Amino acid sequence: MELFFIGLGTVLIIILAILIFFLFQRKKSKVLKKDRQSPIPSLQFLEQIIDNQNTNTQELKNTVDLIIKYYAEIDDIDNYMDTIFNLSKHPNTDTQIIVNFTTKLEQINPRYKSDINSAMSKGLNSR
Repeated sequence: MELFFIGLGTVLIIILAILIFFLFQRKKSKVLKKDRQSPIPSLQFLEQIIDNQNTNTQELKNTVDLIIKYYAEIDDIDNYMDTIFNLSKHPNTDTQIIVNFTTKLEQINPRYKSDINSAMSKGLNSR
């Protein structure tokens, strides 16, 4: 009878060890999935999305968020002026997208504030 309990105890310990092993494997795979990042889209690619008149409002918002995330610091103001102009005149944009985009750019690049506002005004006036 004692052998039965020893065998049963051994089986239970093995089952418990297997369950713990699989539990840690699941947690480890979730961490690995979070660490994987999608490639960073180029600024030119994001600008093409804004230039496309068929881009919907949600896609515009997502694109603007990506530009702010990866390219908010302005190196070439002319490039950004075109992007702001095109976003401001886009048929599917809205005030919130434009204001959030320009405000964040101005916060990060205060020396270009007047250029940013000028491009936004020109885009809105061309609608």
